[in-house]
Amino acid sequence: MSYSPIHSTTLPHWIYLLAPILFFGAYFPVRFQDTDNFSQVGQLAILGFAAPCLIWFLRSKQQLLLGVFLSIYALAIEASSITTGFPYGFFNYGERIGYKVFDLVPWNVPFSWIPLFVGCLALSMHLTKHWWKRIIGTALGVVLVDLMLDPAAVQLDMWSFRHPGSYFDVPVTNFLGWFFSGIACGIVARSFLQDRVIDLRASTSLLLMLAFWSGACWWLGLWFPSFLGLILFIAIIVLASRSRGALHS
Repeated sequence: MSYSPIHSTTLPHWIYLLAPILFFGAYFPVRFQDTDNFSQVGQLAILGFAAPCLIWFLRSKQQLLLGVFLSIYALAIEASSITTGFPYGFFNYGERIGYKVFDLVPWNVPFSWIPLFVGCLALSMHLTKHWWKRIIGTALGVVLVDLMLDPAAVQLDMWSFRHPGSYFDVPVTNFLGWFFSGIACGIVARSFLQDRVIDLRASTSLLLMLAFWSGACWWLGLWFPSFLGLILFIAIIVLASRSRGALHS
């Protein structure tokens, strides 16, 4: 059985130029978050960040079907949490993130979840050929990213929790829920993809998100999440550079 990856096993070089631009450019949405155009710009940014992942991920029938599942899952699980508290804890979206489906979940949530999950999964796939390690690695990856992302989003009033926690007003149930979603979607991804390995360039969107949100945390004075995001960015670059050997060892 072959475990050779399809498409590229390297990241695009332009990410090294765009990442610092996004980090320092995050100053502007933080500085001008109360302007009338904040919501529109934010929605366009979500689509822009997602584009590289969608381009390099949705390249086969299996991956397209997985993309459809991930979209439905993202909307359904967030609606569940908003109405029942499972699995992220009770929370509500603000008005800044876009039109809400059934007045609950913003329409663009799949464009955030897919790049995050697929980025972590692609990296895990290129580091090991054992599916259980891929699934656990992906779940841990999405939790680590959320530890950086959620504090900034909460402070920008993109969403808020009914029972704020001690970690920058984010409850521990939220991170447990993200781990659950990573495991659940990882198991489903296994059934869709079998031995197919995702193009590593599908992780590009994840790197763009890390660069931008690390910058947002920095300008908001959220030092720990900002440094965590930078560490994750560097770690992904380093791990990606070592991934080719890991797959063929």
